Amino acid sequence: MFSGEGTPDNKKLLLVAGGILGLLLIIIAVLTLVRNSSPAGQHAANQRQGIITQAPLEIFDSSYTSPQQGSYLDGGGDSGPTSTPLPTRPAAPRAGVIARVGEELIYNVDLNEEVASFPPSDDPEVREKLFQKMVDDSIILQGASREGLIRMNATVYNSAEKNYAKRIALVQDAKEKLIAAGDSYSGTVVALWFFNQRPGRVGYDQGKKIARQRITDLHSRVKSGAITMEQAGEELRRDSSLYQVDEAFRINAIYTFTSNVKAQFNYDPGFEKVMRGLKVGEISDVYLGKGTGGDGTTRDAVYKFGRVDKIITNRGYSTIEEWLEINRNEYPVTRYQ
Repeated sequence: MFSGEGTPDNKKLLLVAGGILGLLLIIIAVLTLVRNSSPAGQHAANQRQGIITQAPLEIFDSSYTSPQQGSYLDGGGDSGPTSTPLPTRPAAPRAGVIARVGEELIYNVDLNEEVASFPPSDDPEVREKLFQKMVDDSIILQGASREGLIRMNATVYNSAEKNYAKRIALVQDAKEKLIAAGDSYSGTVVALWFFNQRPGRVGYDQGKKIARQRITDLHSRVKSGAITMEQAGEELRRDSSLYQVDEAFRINAIYTFTSNVKAQFNYDPGFEKVMRGLKVGEISDVYLGKGTGGDGTTRDAVYKFGRVDKIITNRGYSTIEEWLEINRNEYPVTRYQ
């Protein structure tokens, strides 16, 4: 038979069970509230209620650098997120390569050759300056080769075992040919000196008279078309009697010149002006030029005449620096680690 009030022990058990059940209900309610208050939970709740929402996205910023790590730009510290670190140079395609210029690989041994031939210097930028020179040299070689002005092979180009002295000589040749192919002015001069630092063996007055007669005769025949400039120069070279007038007459008899359109090609401004006034193929009058003797005196010294062979004004450059400025972008430079 059961009593309606129960024993004291049963009452205690009922109270404990009721307390635990109440606590569990409170915990469940709190968890439900927290879940529904988050973006993902709200999204799920909205879906249960028939509301369509955009689920939250997680974004990973690869450029982020933690405050503890710092960055390339701020030197570290607690400044928070920073910009993307500076890129590193790519790995070299093969051992010993420090750069690619256009189609050519540049090697560390090449730079060492440049440094070895450079005068000793305390300038910390010497290697960088020489590297830039090597870049220009490579561009000049490739450009001159592209224009058909020079020919290259592995002894001078794109090889770790190139002959560097031969390469430097080819660079100089390429420069001269590029300038000659640019805006330039070229011609031929026939001359006979009678005061080449000193009078000839026949004396000053007699030498001047002989020189005038010979040059005037040759000039007349060239102008008439009887002989060419080249034939006139050759006649002077074959005349051994002119040794009494100028001991160096064979060397001085005829020469050609090429100059950029902005530079003076001749030491004598007067003759320069005469030549600049000619058209292509035109021959100047006989010109009496001056010279300076070994004692410092200046006097009449040479009879000569010239012909303009070529004038180029459509290339857009007349110096190697101007050529590089125009063509540098054709040959991209990549530096390696």
